[in-house]
Amino acid sequence: MTARLKKFLELMQPYLTTANLKNDLIDRFLDSEKMYEDLRNAGYPDNLTFPHTTAYINALKPLPDDFIAIVIKWLPNLKHKEIAIDFLREAEHKYDGQVLIPIFIDGDFTVKWNIADAIAYNPPLGINEWVKETYLSAQYDQEAGLLALAIIKMFQKEEAIGIIKQGFDLHPEVAPEALGKVGGIKEIGFLEGKSKLPYKAKFIYKEIEKAIKKIKKRCKSS
Repeated sequence: MTARLKKFLELMQPYLTTANLKNDLIDRFLDSEKMYEDLRNAGYPDNLTFPHTTAYINALKPLPDDFIAIVIKWLPNLKHKEIAIDFLREAEHKYDGQVLIPIFIDGDFTVKWNIADAIAYNPPLGINEWVKETYLSAQYDQEAGLLALAIIKMFQKEEAIGIIKQGFDLHPEVAPEALGKVGGIKEIGFLEGKSKLPYKAKFIYKEIEKAIKKIKKRCKSS
């Protein structure tokens, strides 16, 4: 056992409740260690001097271009991609998002959800059309619904509204929230119509109602 792995396990001691969990944490450490080595060689602090990844990110964000370049270099080769995707969320400047497309396509639900969430939080460059096509594709379910929140940042307002409305029935869980952020008077009638449709997930009706109230409030104050 290397000194770094021993130190990592000491940090993780409160979470080592089972042998399987310990093995999983070791696997994750070994998986990302080369990426962290490159970051240390680039002058960034040792991640093991922080109690957890969130503290490491908070100490460094917004993450500079050279940091993000190292993460993007390693991302396709990582078995556990969640941490690297979290880094991309905090990129200081826009990066080329093309690296995310094959990872999304080949990834499981969790990877797809994490990527969609990262894109929605901090949209990268060069993937606008892919985001649109993915959101409008019946191939994907809730993991692509999050892209509605990216579309309102990546496209001009009227185009974004049109895209979200076009894919509303595919992703009614998130589309109301997106329309609530950018919609106008015309979208109130659209949402009222959608509220009359049958949804298995009852919270969708609440999301539609919240979106209508938000639009009315914004229109009233403008």
